[in-house]
Amino acid sequence: MGITKVCKSIIDDTKFQFRLTVFRYWQQRYDIFSKYDGGIWMTDDAWFGITPEPVANKIAEHVAQFTPANKTILIDAFSGAGGSTIAFAKSNRWSQVIAMDHEPNVMQCAKHNACIYQTDTPIMWVLGDVYEDLPTLPASARKSAVVFASPPWGGPGYRSDEVFNLMTMHPYPIKQLYETLRKVADHIVLYLPRTSDLRQLAALVGEGQKIRVTHYCMWGASKAMCAFIGPSEHTEEISRKEPSTANGVANDQRYATSLDHRTRLYLGGLASTATEEDVREFFEGYQILSMDIRTKSRSKTRLGYAFVELIVPAEAERAVKELSGKELCQRKVLVQPARKHDSTGENGEGDPTRLKKKFKRQ
Repeated sequence: MGITKVCKSIIDDTKFQFRLTVFRYWQQRYDIFSKYDGGIWMTDDAWFGITPEPVANKIAEHVAQFTPANKTILIDAFSGAGGSTIAFAKSNRWSQVIAMDHEPNVMQCAKHNACIYQTDTPIMWVLGDVYEDLPTLPASARKSAVVFASPPWGGPGYRSDEVFNLMTMHPYPIKQLYETLRKVADHIVLYLPRTSDLRQLAALVGEGQKIRVTHYCMWGASKAMCAFIGPSEHTEEISRKEPSTANGVANDQRYATSLDHRTRLYLGGLASTATEEDVREFFEGYQILSMDIRTKSRSKTRLGYAFVELIVPAEAERAVKELSGKELCQRKVLVQPARKHDSTGENGEGDPTRLKKKFKRQ
């Protein structure tokens, strides 16, 4: 399979070099690689499996939080054209990143793309198959490793499935893939379609064990989800007995956020002059995962409220008790758990008038 030529701009006689389905992904090239114009290489099929850069960066951040400090090697089992591999290397969390793929041309692209981003973390490139070659990695590497796996989903057709059957990911059905990855590491992160069957995920782990599921969004829409499997103090999960507790979708416009609504707080009565820096100072001592100060889509006028997401539910509960009613930018604000549906309509969380029942204007 040949490498797609890098185009600096698109005109009528060049856009037909791409298949129509590939062209649609090419139009999103700067979301996929911010340094695309630096000379990014892609194969035609690699466009379907690449993770957008903002999502890859946020996943890399979450994987670093999910795993204990003694895990120092990150294995990207399906590196593709290098999107996630580059994000992990850029995070500077790992002493080494191991990138594996079975397609020589795609790996050639990934190596080239990693050079464009000039990461400091060393990357070991392994041309091989997950089933045959991943378990043969040195025991010393496996002991210190976390495995990130983004298996092929079967092409764009997965979008038509209301609930995606994870056993149809040929040749990597979820059960067989998971059993292979478990031979390599006890901390595993699976990057899967946003509509994946959570019951199939829950069935992977033993009775009483749990899995954290996180949806990743761009521009208000969920792109995919990650399943974090393994012991972690920050894992707020779905359990085997309750596989349907994580049906909501985070709704940040650009960056990915956690799915667990128990860590998401509603901040009401916010002054129009309040900035992200002001809100971070207000939440001093708390670990903020994401923040979203809401504005009108066209005028960008502040709506007087925001959503703040913390890392663990215990911190969110403490913030409600300690911060609600305190002043931020000379106005008393309301801090309370966000509703699951994150309504922004007139009668939902987006309605600042309901704060009048709690506080009078100062």
